[in-house]
Amino acid sequence: MQSVLNEFRKTGQILHLLPCFLEKDEAEKFTDPGGTLHADHRDELRKKYGTAIGAAHEKMPEELSWKNFDEITCQPLLNYLVALSYSRGKVDFSETTNLNAVYEDLLKAVYERGWAGHCHISVKDMDEGQFVRILEEIAVAAWHGEGRTTTVGEAEDHCEQSGLKSLLKIFKEGAGKGQSRLFIAFYFRQAGRRSDRDQARTFEFTHKSFGEYLTAS
Repeated sequence: MQSVLNEFRKTGQILHLLPCFLEKDEAEKFTDPGGTLHADHRDELRKKYGTAIGAAHEKMPEELSWKNFDEITCQPLLNYLVALSYSRGKVDFSETTNLNAVYEDLLKAVYERGWAGHCHISVKDMDEGQFVRILEEIAVAAWHGEGRTTTVGEAEDHCEQSGLKSLLKIFKEGAGKGQSRLFIAFYFRQAGRRSDRDQARTFEFTHKSFGEYLTAS
């Protein structure tokens, strides 16, 4: 979708989705005569998730309701990944749990792709450590650039300079389209391009703090 944004210029042709939950000051920035944005829709999302997996979930578990998890549970995709992480039982979700522990487990869950029963085709020849290492280098490329965005070419340069050329080759052979498949498959969205070259396609972390976690790690 992001690659064709410039083709849709008329009002109403592009719809942007809001989170499942907004703080009061954020909700007041929008016109909302029905008060929809003042409601917390995460319980409804959890109930639908339960229906999808054949389980009776009436609301989000208390362990996920702590305020320190709001920034990930309010985003539908991350909420789903958190649900997978919660089901794995590998993280102690509590008021004192650091988001880094959650992000680490989310990485494992995405790599394992338990919902599909196999790894994504673009990383099928990488082990988990190699997969995380590639993402870390992409995050550093973004940090060296504009903080949240990087291009395919810049990420490839960083991988080669860090001695990850062999991993990059494995990925390219699996994906068939360079790193772009990895970008799209996991935590990135296309955010335009800096020129007409494929290597200049710009990608953005969909969740800023996840990029910061990878950069720090």
